Amino acid sequence: KFVSRGDTTVVDAYLSPILRRYVDRVAADMGDTRLMFMQSNGGLTDARLFQGKDAILSGPAGGIVGAVQTAARAGFEKIISFDMGGTSTDVAHSDGEYERAFETLVAGVRMRAPMMQIHTVAAGGGSILQSLRDNPDAPRVIVYTGSDDRDLPRKVMSLGAAGFFSKDRHPDQLVEAAHAVAGGQMVFPYVDVRELTRDP
Repeated sequence: KFVSRGDTTVVDAYLSPILRRYVDRVAADMGDTRLMFMQSNGGLTDARLFQGKDAILSGPAGGIVGAVQTAARAGFEKIISFDMGGTSTDVAHSDGEYERAFETLVAGVRMRAPMMQIHTVAAGGGSILQSLRDNPDAPRVIVYTGSDDRDLPRKVMSLGAAGFFSKDRHPDQLVEAAHAVAGGQMVFPYVDVRELTRDP
């Protein structure tokens, strides 16, 4: 207990000042609007009380809350959530209520703070693309993203993706792109594929 509490204190002392500067900037832009942040335990807290030790898994925790609430509205209580990002995949289980742990190992550091029970695998969309690049029999992949990184199409093409699609496009267009890619075409909307294949 003493070691995990010590680790948690060190992590919090490192992260909280950085987080505080960011939160204060956001709060200043929000004016009189009440600002709250998601914590690693799945709950919200006032911006003034948000601490580094409670922000470690706040993003994945928000994904779990969203998955559980969405499933509940659809009539499902027991679910397994699957949240794949660019570098990792977060998996969680829910049996009608949120499952939490009070001591967690995160990136080799023992954290003694309430967190959602989340199992993270170091394999996300980027990892999958890298495994496809040197495999001529690999399936053709479209990267579907909300990122606004202008250099991302070139990056995903260099990793072997056959298509790149932004989340602001209509779902019907994604279906059309999937058919095109399955037929052997390259699909990079808004982008000249010939431009992508040139050396930077």
